[in-house]
Amino acid sequence: AAAAPRPEAAGVLAALLPPLLEALPSPVDAVRGFALDALAALSGAAPAATLRPLLPALVPACLEALSGLEDASINYVEQHVRALGLDGAGLEEARLAASRASKPAIVLDAALKACDDAEAVASVVPPLASALKRGVGAATRAGAARFAGALAARASREALAPHAGVLLPALLAGGKGGAAPLK
Repeated sequence: AAAAPRPEAAGVLAALLPPLLEALPSPVDAVRGFALDALAALSGAAPAATLRPLLPALVPACLEALSGLEDASINYVEQHVRALGLDGAGLEEARLAASRASKPAIVLDAALKACDDAEAVASVVPPLASALKRGVGAATRAGAARFAGALAARASREALAPHAGVLLPALLAGGKGGAAPLK
């Protein structure tokens, strides 16, 4: 059995996670890469109690990172898919599959495990609904839908029911238009 985390470890994680989240939108590739690597490692090792207060910032930052950290050449290829003779739907499916295995997705999985009570669920609903409705990029919207589905499967009915009126319309709004894999 693994040793229980020492009390000071939670303090270290709580101190490190906010500046790492702030580094995610950095224009410097090395800074973003370091922040993602560290977030993935730390969030995977962090006890749920350490992640819970950070969920309102952690979830939207990682959802945005799903699309925001894609290589620019992928966006170029997507914009010129017909001229290059490629299958647009296949390209979109490949992009979404890659986002599911990415570092932000690993952090989102850890965040999901910290959504184990009504307060934690309530803290992620507003940023999740926003990402579902207004997320930029197919990977962000698909990641938000995947997170919402996993949250619905994981959370208790009592924790999730008060938020159904916010999440269901957001899911429906996010599915309108856009790429075929999102529907």
